Parts: sequence; C-alpha cells; structure tokens
Amino acid sequence: MKSEEIIISNSSKNTYDFGVQIAKGIKNGIFGKRRLVCLQGILGSGKTVFAKGFLKEFGITTRILSPTFTISKTYEIQEKTIWHFDLYRMLDASDAMAIGMKEVLSDANAIVLIEWSEKISEFLPSKRIDVRIEVIGDTSREIVLNVLG
Repeated sequence: MKSEEIIISNSSKNTYDFGVQIAKGIKNGIFGKRRLVCLQGILGSGKTVFAKGFLKEFGITTRILSPTFTISKTYEIQEKTIWHFDLYRMLDASDAMAIGMKEVLSDANAIVLIEWSEKISEFLPSKRIDVRIEVIGDTSREIVLNVLG
C-alpha cells in the first residue's frame, strides 16, 4: 500500500495542526498498525512544529523541544511509550543503531516520531508514515504525506 497526499501549509499553526491530525489518525486506526512517523525536511522547515502538534494530541503537556542534543526523548502515555528522535547530529545509521533504534522500531507498543529519518532510511520498516516538509515561502510549506507498506 502506498498513498501520497500533498498539503499546503500557510503558517506554523497549519503545520502544527497537521501534526495533530496525523496523531489522531494513529489513535483512531486510520493508518492501520503504523506507529512510525518519519519526518524529513531542511533545517527550519517545520519538523519540530509538526512534532509539537503530534505530541500534544497524545496528551503530552510538558514543554516540547526537539531532542537535537539528547537525540531522543520518551513520553509515557497509558500502556504506550512515545519516542521522539532527532537524528540531525547523527553521522550515519550505525550511530542510530548504537543507541538502540532497532529495538525501538521493533516494539509493537511504541509510537515513534523521527526527525531527519533519511539518515537511517536503510533500517526503516516498510510500514510507516513519511512526512516530507518543503519550504515554498517565508511561512508556506508543502507537506507530502506518504503512507507506506
């Protein structure tokens, strides 16, 4: 299964709201058993804004920052763990595997959000949700959603 949808975001709020919608889709089973969201885009494109909306929809009330320096942040909700990874500082896929990424990706109860996921593309499962954010103006973004597998 592969489906692609293109959304135009005209503001940070639109990008945040799209993150909320994807989280709702996961919660409501719209994406089947897919629990992995892979974010791609240049620095400043809106990946973290999307992540904030996504995480807030799951009930995360703490201040949400991208884990650029810590690489990962976990949030516990009910019987699930949400993992938020930022791989910007990773040199290659072996760095991600060294921090246990393979185990996280194989955990059926985990919800995983990965910024800069293209750095580990060879290790990503085929069943996932890809979100590519492209800058098309000062506040405008083209968001390409691909539901894979």
